[in-house]
This record gives sequence, structure tokens and C-alpha cells, in this order.
Amino acid sequence: MSMVIPNWTHRTVMPPGHWRAVNRITDKPGDPVEVLKFTCPQCGAEGDLSDHDIDGDGVVKPSVECPECGFHDHIELQHYGEPAPAGPADV
Repeated sequence: MSMVIPNWTHRTVMPPGHWRAVNRITDKPGDPVEVLKFTCPQCGAEGDLSDHDIDGDGVVKPSVECPECGFHDHIELQHYGEPAPAGPADV
């Protein structure tokens, strides 16, 4: 069973145990590349999932491991592939 990681839709710093999509500008012409960032559920360290595969249900393979604290588990990105859920406006 995978740990479910909720989507963080605010522009503020992500709390531990969340994920969000960000656009990274590259030197190549064309659209920016979408990168998925997440924060470790234990220590809050931020990482990206660029070297992982994500299926249509948001299941991430292989498992993720935090280099800061050693957290190691299988994760699932809640609401992956869905429009971002509505939330309060960022302050």
C-alpha cells in the first residue's frame, strides 16, 4: 500500500508530505517543462520526481527515499492528472 501525498495548490512553501507541479524554464525553445516537486513527510525536505515514473492514478515508481532523513516508502500523488482542487486564495 502506498502513502497518499496530497496536492499543495498554494504558492507558499509546501508543508511536509505534499506535492505540486511547477514549470521549469529550459534553454530549449518551446514550452516550459513541468516538474513534480514533493516534500518529505518526515522532515519536510523538498525533492523532485524527475527520475520516477508516475502512472495515471498517481502511483510513483520506484519508491522515494529522502537523502536528508532516510524516509523510504511508496507514494501516491492524490489528485494527479485532475484539475487542481479549489482552495482559499493565497495571502
